[in-house]
Amino acid sequence: MTTVEEASSVTLSLGTSLCLGKLEPVHAEMLRHAQSRQLVSIDASSVVEIDGAGLQLLACFVDTLRGTGGTVTWQGVSESVRCWSDVAGLSNALGLPDATARTG
Repeated sequence: MTTVEEASSVTLSLGTSLCLGKLEPVHAEMLRHAQSRQLVSIDASSVVEIDGAGLQLLACFVDTLRGTGGTVTWQGVSESVRCWSDVAGLSNALGLPDATARTG
């Protein structure tokens, strides 16, 4: 996971795995920005594996950020994230871009 910070925005690159045993660094980084009221751009284009815990973490982060006045955008969404978000019924809650607009 990498993070690029600018004055009023931050980009979170999620890496290749959002599964239970590998979420701690992602969770720690999300906690740093959850109350920030910043524009947070999430790059999920490299994610190849994701489980329910990873989806929950994303949903909680997006909900918390929006609830504190922050904004979430998506730089890229991999097929894995798209597919499992659709299956779980979380695509709209996550604010994933429409299929025609997606990248990754």
